[in-house]
Amino acid sequence: MDGGTRHLHVGIGELRYEMGLLDPETIRSPPDPTELRFEYVGGAVLSGATVDRFVEATDLVANHLSIALATEALRVEADGDVDSVSLEFEATDLQDLSPGQARSLYSLESLRDMSRAIPGDAAVDLRLGTETPISLGFEFADGDGSVEYVLSPRITRE
Repeated sequence: MDGGTRHLHVGIGELRYEMGLLDPETIRSPPDPTELRFEYVGGAVLSGATVDRFVEATDLVANHLSIALATEALRVEADGDVDSVSLEFEATDLQDLSPGQARSLYSLESLRDMSRAIPGDAAVDLRLGTETPISLGFEFADGDGSVEYVLSPRITRE
């Protein structure tokens, strides 16, 4: 390591790498999750397999998907240049539904990355608001661990 130039020199066999290092003072701390207060109007509990299903279905037609919560259902829609898809999950299709009126647009690429890490049999707690980050949480290792993904929406003009 060259402290003057902040470069790390690595040699492996015939390969030689020179990598620039970040100044630790330029790295900011992530926000404290307890300070983030989002106004979720409702949500649903669904299986990881159901999350994967709507992500895969919408991935065929678009780069973004809309997730909407209504009194009796959770609705997922995606509109591409030519094609569109919609899925509706009624309360009977879900493990639980906390009804409310909410709708937001999210990046499909980011949701795809999140859904890959969710076990198919996990009970996913999805919380939603209008133009509010979506929250996807689940437990693993028999409840000894938990994960919560939070994804900011794309702001739309209506």
